[in-house]
Amino acid sequence: LEEVKQFNLEEALAAVGMDEEAYYVVTQINQAIAGLQDLTADVEVVENRGERQEVVTLKLCASLAHKIVRMEFFQPSALKGQIYVADQKAMEVRMYMPVNNQIAVQRMEDLSGQAANALSITDLDLETLFDFSQYEVALVGAAEEGEVISYTLRLSGFEDQVQYVEVRSDIFVPHKVLVYEDEALLG
Repeated sequence: LEEVKQFNLEEALAAVGMDEEAYYVVTQINQAIAGLQDLTADVEVVENRGERQEVVTLKLCASLAHKIVRMEFFQPSALKGQIYVADQKAMEVRMYMPVNNQIAVQRMEDLSGQAANALSITDLDLETLFDFSQYEVALVGAAEEGEVISYTLRLSGFEDQVQYVEVRSDIFVPHKVLVYEDEALLG
């Protein structure tokens, strides 16, 4: 005869390094992401490299049902006007280059050394994009703005990095991620 133990929430949260408030926010994020079928976002990636900043701006559209991601780049000028469409079912990426008015088609596995790969377009899986289960998560801020609460989560457990993820209580889809390495803001 086996003894049945009751589930202890505090023990479970301690095992993954998460307090109860952070667990609530992460659960809400997971529920919001699980309900997504499509996603459209204006994305700005700022990378600090010493004294200068490199900024990439783009419009991202993703369909979970069709496993397709579309990115249209606006900045920097070297990428302006380029459009990438990644089809995970076909395992290919189509890239429109306005400079030569051509569309290039490449297999996803052949993109490994290219700049667009830095955005991990081939690995984009919205269901696991904000999976915090392997990191230590703490709620470090909550600010009320009218009827909406903005939460800030601190994620650690990366090699030398700490990430801060911001999310609002009206949609619970993360809208800002800051990455620090050795206390220096990377982007």
